[in-house]
Amino acid sequence: MKVVTFGEIMLRLKTPENLRIMQSDDFEASYGGAEANVAVSLAMYEDQCAFVSKVPNNPVGMSALSEVRHYGVNTEYMLHGGDRLGIYFFEKGSDIRSTNVVYDRAFSAFSLSQPSEYHWENILEPGDVFYFSGVTPAVSKYVEDTVRSALKYCKENDIQVICDLNYRGKMWSKEQAQVVMRDLMQYVDVCIANDEDFEATLGIHAFDGNLSTGIDQIDTYKEGMLEITRQFPNVKSVTSVLRNMHTVEEGDWMGIYYVDGKFYQSPIHRVHSLEAVGAGDAYGAAFVHGLINGFDPQKTVDFAISASVLKLMIQHDFNVVTQEDVFNVLQELFITTFKKHTNWKVDEGPFIQIPYKEAMEKYGIDKPDLRNPLIIQDATEIFKDTEFNAFKDKTIKAIVVENGAEQGRKFFDNMTEFAVEELGAKGLAWTKFDKENNVAGGIAKFITDNVKEELESKLGVKPNDSIFFIADEFKTAQKIAGGVRIELGKRLDLLEKNVYKFCLITEFPMYELSDEGKIDFNHNPFSMPKGGMEALLNEDPLDIVAYQFDVVCNGYEMASGAVRNHDPELMIKAFEIAGYEEKDVETRFGALYKAFQYGTPPHAGAAPGLDRMIMLIADSQNIREVIAFPKNKKARDVLMNAPSVVTKEQLDDVHIEIKKDENN
Repeated sequence: MKVVTFGEIMLRLKTPENLRIMQSDDFEASYGGAEANVAVSLAMYEDQCAFVSKVPNNPVGMSALSEVRHYGVNTEYMLHGGDRLGIYFFEKGSDIRSTNVVYDRAFSAFSLSQPSEYHWENILEPGDVFYFSGVTPAVSKYVEDTVRSALKYCKENDIQVICDLNYRGKMWSKEQAQVVMRDLMQYVDVCIANDEDFEATLGIHAFDGNLSTGIDQIDTYKEGMLEITRQFPNVKSVTSVLRNMHTVEEGDWMGIYYVDGKFYQSPIHRVHSLEAVGAGDAYGAAFVHGLINGFDPQKTVDFAISASVLKLMIQHDFNVVTQEDVFNVLQELFITTFKKHTNWKVDEGPFIQIPYKEAMEKYGIDKPDLRNPLIIQDATEIFKDTEFNAFKDKTIKAIVVENGAEQGRKFFDNMTEFAVEELGAKGLAWTKFDKENNVAGGIAKFITDNVKEELESKLGVKPNDSIFFIADEFKTAQKIAGGVRIELGKRLDLLEKNVYKFCLITEFPMYELSDEGKIDFNHNPFSMPKGGMEALLNEDPLDIVAYQFDVVCNGYEMASGAVRNHDPELMIKAFEIAGYEEKDVETRFGALYKAFQYGTPPHAGAAPGLDRMIMLIADSQNIREVIAFPKNKKARDVLMNAPSVVTKEQLDDVHIEIKKDENN
């Protein structure tokens, strides 16, 4: 009996320790690929194993072939030809920064190989085991067809098929994976499914995506494994690796195996990982070894998980910081800090990401308090034919208040007064639907039957609801509506109690129109524009968004950050759009301009506001209450009496002389 693995072997280029691709000047070269990894492991266990693939007939391809042959893998069925070997770039994660892989495998020799090139009747024989992973059919349509032809041959010739679902989102979508893999599963006898494989590949829910609690979800894993056998009766057994990952390097690992109507669980191993790539393949190979050598189920799963965690201690396979990297750091910071110092409920994360444009549309502000359930909606189209002069040719924003019709006339009058006096509104229109669904009060006479119907269908207005309308120029209407929403939440006591609601506001506009109608920077001019130079050259400046973000909690900005620009040409172009020449940049930002000429590494970060964190944790309404020496409303430090008049002696100490303009 031999095991035949079928897949792509690639050249692996790994950055030096702790560096990311854009930082690195050199790479460590080796070879790898899911099925090649499995073949080498099986050969190390002294099992008969053949690896089938296609490599180019050049030194790189021959080197890859030699590498697997070196470990005792049978390569007699390998194909030779094509122009290139697939490549993947590997940067190892650390602590809370995730590991990253970049594929360069398009048009590889393997991806272009045809089904007719593989003669399965010569490769496979009854009693053999055929092993493939979900990575392989994702490589190309040609390879998908080749896998299907191999599986049909296996079914016709009583050859056992083992499939590691091994979903790779960088290679195909969940929808694509499910169409292909659900078809191929009809030929599978033994299935290996981990983490997101269940849902991404088969549409079966077994894991919520939280790697820190994978083992804790063992019951849903078990149900997912059972569901595989229900949907695919040909599958006789299913095995999975479960993990509670505390960081990229620290975690708890265990295996679970379902066969003959019974579950078998390995012990939980707490490990520090040097490198996690290939750990799943190590599990698969050891599992296959147990199967073909007659291990009992418990020994099989124990052996497999042991092999997997041992691989974590074996190395072989920077810092271009992405926005998501920073998000992960910030989330961990805020969740840990708030949980430690308060008894209130804290969002578990990941924090909701809200693009700036959406935040302004729904909340009228870029730091929304999500404890407030009220949402701003656009009603402009609903009133396009209105006879109400205050609404004509205006942007109309609406806020629906559930059961708001119960409020008396005084409440509506007070809200109107607030909008006019505090927010600068020209007025605040309102109406309400009574319990019999009749329109009453406020601007009821302008609510035609058609308008009423659209308010119900488009805004979700129900009996006993009230609606507030703000009509003005677009940005003004947004801003006033945001203030009205906040005040309604307070006066109606709508805010959820004893909870911290976090969100991330992303995609801030790079540019805006100044009061003079000139293109100017909206926020930080040194942020990286999304789309880089291509966006600056080809997009309308007002449509360009930046990699800028804020962490917001309960209506307060808690941290602000960005992926910063590090490209001098891009910086010059960004300032040029805002009306600055290169000499202006050099004059105004000399230090940065000079630094950019020497080369600035890619960088990103954020600045959490410690004082604001303390304010929220202390449930204080004013940040001055948690600052040791706050300034008064005139920006004076009353303790130090600063600022104050500077004496001549003080100026002399620092060699400063004040010269008055003779003309003044």
